[in-house]
Amino acid sequence: MRYPITYSETPDQHTVWTATESGDVHDVEAHAQRLRSWAVIMGVKPAGAPFVRFHAGSGATVHLPTAVSAELHHEDGLSASESPAATLVGVEGVQFEAAGAVADGLRALLDASDAAAPGFEFIRGAKGFESGTVVLRCAAALAMRPAELAIGEASTTAA
Repeated sequence: MRYPITYSETPDQHTVWTATESGDVHDVEAHAQRLRSWAVIMGVKPAGAPFVRFHAGSGATVHLPTAVSAELHHEDGLSASESPAATLVGVEGVQFEAAGAVADGLRALLDASDAAAPGFEFIRGAKGFESGTVVLRCAAALAMRPAELAIGEASTTAA
């Protein structure tokens, strides 16, 4: 399957997050809904779609980007974080179950072992987490910017 690759720049990003035990799509959706509900109750303006960050090795956290750093209370059971400005390398239209393989293929294609942060992000699509965008956050400059990722095929197309 062939996927177009997109590149964009992002400023520092504030998020509120919670850990997910299983990392399956239904668990991720439930955590995202919890974060959206928290934002409504607390009057915190979301600054983007919820996403799940899969960490290198194991584990995942569900994030809701916020316009400003959120003030949390211990009883909320949530955490806040800030990610530095980065180049985002994305592949849209990926099924949740294929996200790990697509992220691995993208990292290998970019030869981004030093440039990209460990793990990857999966941003929910218009209809939920069943399909969305795989994202690598790259702090360092990329040596090349291919236009397409081919999974299950031998060739790729460079820009």
